[in-house]
Amino acid sequence: MSLLAGKRVLVTGGGRRVGAAIAAALRAAGAVPVIHCNRTAVPDWAETVRMDFLDGSPEELLDRCGRLDAVVNNASVFLHAGAAEQMRVNYEFPVGLLREFFRRFGSGCAVNMLDSSVNTHSDGDPYRESKFLLREATVKLAMEFAPKMRVNGVALGPVLPPDELAHLKMRRTLEVIPLRRPVALDDAAAAVLFMLANESITGAVLDVDCGMGMLS
Repeated sequence: MSLLAGKRVLVTGGGRRVGAAIAAALRAAGAVPVIHCNRTAVPDWAETVRMDFLDGSPEELLDRCGRLDAVVNNASVFLHAGAAEQMRVNYEFPVGLLREFFRRFGSGCAVNMLDSSVNTHSDGDPYRESKFLLREATVKLAMEFAPKMRVNGVALGPVLPPDELAHLKMRRTLEVIPLRRPVALDDAAAAVLFMLANESITGAVLDVDCGMGMLS
């Protein structure tokens, strides 16, 4: 039996793209995914909570989720989002969510979805800065919450292009990364489930990036 069987896991941004793959993998493993989304359509089987992170709060989100065993901070914004929105969605809300989760439940685990190309401060780019800060917070919160709660990260390389740039098929990126292909959705989801299930790992960031991290 899967170690995740019966566990209630909140997946933010779980209605589409990587988040949807994570939610489906959790369901296949016997967990109960609770999908947060804003406007995205979700499967009929999914327990869903809708919220715009710019208007709602971590406290309100958890009020609507009920009891949880784990959190996957997957929701993020990039194109067409201003600096304040990127900082809010990509860093401030997920950190606030983990602090409120720990305050309420006192145990469990979390996985922050990171970007393997972002390992340093950004020199002003709001997306890179927000993702770098979330990476730093992953380690800090793991130390702060130990031994009762584990916090880890999965840093992805190219998986899917932004919808607006899908026609480009990430050609320029794939030409230079070592494995010359995108990260498979199943591999991304499997990495998250591994970090959720392995009770001996905390404060770690797993690069699932077809080698992109070696270039940054």
